[in-house]
Amino acid sequence: MSSVLGPLAGGLIVRHMGWPWVFWINVPVGLAAILLTLRFIPESRAPRPRRFDPIGQALVIVLLVGLTYGIIEAPGSGWTSPQIVAAFAASAAALLGLLLYEPRRDEPLVDLRFFRSIPFSASIGLSVAAFASFGGFLFLNTLYLTVISLAIVGGHQIRVGGAGAAAAAAGGSNDRRRSAGGQAGAVADCRAKPVEIAERPLDALTVAV
Repeated sequence: MSSVLGPLAGGLIVRHMGWPWVFWINVPVGLAAILLTLRFIPESRAPRPRRFDPIGQALVIVLLVGLTYGIIEAPGSGWTSPQIVAAFAASAAALLGLLLYEPRRDEPLVDLRFFRSIPFSASIGLSVAAFASFGGFLFLNTLYLTVISLAIVGGHQIRVGGAGAAAAAAGGSNDRRRSAGGQAGAVADCRAKPVEIAERPLDALTVAV
């Protein structure tokens, strides 16, 4: 439901109230959620606290940090560069350590027995794939909107509001006619101009937050 109503509500808010309210609208919603949770959801606690697992947590940190660093830095440094190979090797070693260490604990950080269930493993795999696809969509959508915002549409400049945007630019067009060798052509001279920054306090506060 939220995936359907979110874009529609966001469009109405931006159109009639301004883009900062896309962020500020979450404040009353969050406060209402906190109050309703305290009022209607009962407190639930385990019979006894679980034991701290510092080794398991350290292995998870090494696994995620090494994998994330390798994926981000590999295109620039090269997939076979020493630091990238070391990052992936550390991540793989941490994963192997988790698989060997966690089953031996009475209260493991990650109970690997859950993954023996086909429905559980399938749901985890589908969730990871769905979030990865959604993240890729957001990334490509951001690039698309950036290109559109910097494009020339009908010869009019597009203005992007928001305080704190130090290097944003939008372009105007100036068509000039040139002839060479008896053939005339129209060349669009696209010159970027600094964007007009809004000076409204609400914009500045929103960008700062």
